[in-house]
Amino acid sequence: DAAFAAACRLPHYRYAEWQNSLSEGDDIIQARKFWATQLNADLAPRLPFGSTASGKELGPDVIPVEVPQSVSTEIAAHAEGASLDPETLLLAAWAELIRRHTDRSDFVVARNSSGRSSAQAESLLGPVSRVLPTLVRLDRSLRLADTGVILEGAIEETEYWREYLPGIMEQSSPGWPI
Repeated sequence: DAAFAAACRLPHYRYAEWQNSLSEGDDIIQARKFWATQLNADLAPRLPFGSTASGKELGPDVIPVEVPQSVSTEIAAHAEGASLDPETLLLAAWAELIRRHTDRSDFVVARNSSGRSSAQAESLLGPVSRVLPTLVRLDRSLRLADTGVILEGAIEETEYWREYLPGIMEQSSPGWPI
């Protein structure tokens, strides 16, 4: 929006002032409702056999995988054919896998947001990316491309409310919900 664009052209402290002003705006009530839904612990997917032999809970992890160029090219072609970006198509495949293994149609996935969604934000110094919880609502009858379209809408919505999350997190109680 215009306020964000103006803040990005100013020194970093003005950006921080703008960020703090979000907690006082009219949209804060809607933002709280939105993030309360996104952060609902009941929507965190629980995978069957989601613990190790010792009973320790499995947690998120990053496993580097080298993808051959031919596979990357094929993913990009499928994404283009579905009018999606490759990241959204891969997130849709991941969401479908979670849906099938948990037998749940509503759950939350985490995705990284660069925080530099506008040209003005490109000039900001420092890290502005964050992991955003994204609510997924799927139907068993959907094709992968349709799941991607649904995810695009969910991603758009989380990006819209993105800037409110830090202030809401700071003001919320440690145990949730917001």
